[in-house]
Amino acid sequence: NKASTKLLGYHSDELIGQAMRDYIVDPSYRENLIEKLSQDKQVKITDLPMRHKDGRVVHIEVVLNLTTFGGEAAILGFCRDRTDELAALRAEQDKTATLRLLRKVAVAANEADSLQMVIKVCLEEICRYCGWPVGHALLPDSNTGLLESSGLWYFENEKEYQHLKHWYAGMQFAPGEGLPGQVLASKKPVLLPDASSDSGAPRNHLKEGTSVQSAFAFPVLVDDQVTAVLEFISPLKDNISKYLVDVLKPLSMQLSRVIERQRAQASLQESYDHYQRLVNDIDAIVWESSISGDVVHFVSASVSKILGYQPGQFYTTGFWEQLIHPDDRFEAVRKATSKSKALENYDIEYRMFHADGSIVWMHDVVRIRHDRDPAKRRKYGVMLDVTEKKNLSAELEYQATHDSLTSLYNRDAFERRLRVLLD
Repeated sequence: NKASTKLLGYHSDELIGQAMRDYIVDPSYRENLIEKLSQDKQVKITDLPMRHKDGRVVHIEVVLNLTTFGGEAAILGFCRDRTDELAALRAEQDKTATLRLLRKVAVAANEADSLQMVIKVCLEEICRYCGWPVGHALLPDSNTGLLESSGLWYFENEKEYQHLKHWYAGMQFAPGEGLPGQVLASKKPVLLPDASSDSGAPRNHLKEGTSVQSAFAFPVLVDDQVTAVLEFISPLKDNISKYLVDVLKPLSMQLSRVIERQRAQASLQESYDHYQRLVNDIDAIVWESSISGDVVHFVSASVSKILGYQPGQFYTTGFWEQLIHPDDRFEAVRKATSKSKALENYDIEYRMFHADGSIVWMHDVVRIRHDRDPAKRRKYGVMLDVTEKKNLSAELEYQATHDSLTSLYNRDAFERRLRVLLD
């Protein structure tokens, strides 16, 4: 009828006498349609790709009935155009698949312990999303900056594509060389619907019977520098989804965040290690506790060298007090308690027992870290061994007040003592 013009672009007069199967795109339908119709008497095809007069493919829903007309066998068909409907359905499916892909990569990025783990997940999920058999990651050489294989691959069938590993082994790509080099130079995704024209595509290095017809790759950028290139390969020409470009940017950003997080963690660990070396190498005990002093949060390793105890022993409540000399304990605890309650800084000197039983004079410099939240307030201090200073001071005082020959008080000291007694 006249609807054929709207459906396929042909006037009804142009179709009368023509074999309709010649307009069907998929050859499998051409061969099997009549046979299936003769068996079932009715055939319904929800998506029959047919060639429009202008050359484009339209998707038709067809219901065919085997009947008779004028005593002869005939086929009565009803058709409707589903092109827009199916396009919308595929778009929705692609959107759902895209969200699923981004979610899986995001979860991997948040949970993975290393960049390699995230890349492996990304390679597999992108290949599954695209229906492509091979994914590969390249990383810049730390010395030359040239791209080389990271050894991270995804294969749908590793035996079929194992030659790729051999071809990439030892290969390096400078900016502009091959597909990876093009990405390195442009810092943008590069899509090759026809990889046969690309000199860097490994099309001649596969098992006989396979070929590389399509390829694409995209960069992972951190601070505008290429830190990785992910490359994907297909044996089918023009096998790149139009939605792919929209997916690559958020994927690249996810991987970039992983690298940035790892770098931040490495920098933080380096700073922490530097702090630990600094704190533990100085000849002083660095410590931190709650304001009350009941909970010790940190004691530097130098306590072992100065007092002979392990840092962990000071995490026991009351351990610090027990080490203070009995003659100094009351005043040291009193001052520490009163100053801490008032949130005031203080310095204090007292004697402590070394693990070997000897006496060590400590000068404790204590500072308060204020916070609006009382639970976050802390006090921290530096305990300096001043034993040598104290001994020297005592020696000088002794020499100033005693006769070097008799070891008795000298005249000046005797007179001062006498005046004090008389007063």
